[in-house]
Amino acid sequence: MAIIAVDLGGTKVASALMETDGSILFTEKNLLDRRSGEAVGELIVENIFAS
Repeated sequence: MAIIAVDLGGTKVASALMETDGSILFTEKNLLDRRSGEAVGELIVENIFAS
């Protein structure tokens, strides 16, 4: 089973696709670039589907 992890910070969003043993299969990072609200949500979805 794979696990999706999302880290939403003040300046960036990072996501990772990981195995249950903690091994990382894929990572993605993007700067927020003054995004807010729905635009941040869309960026999170883009990160997850990039995985």
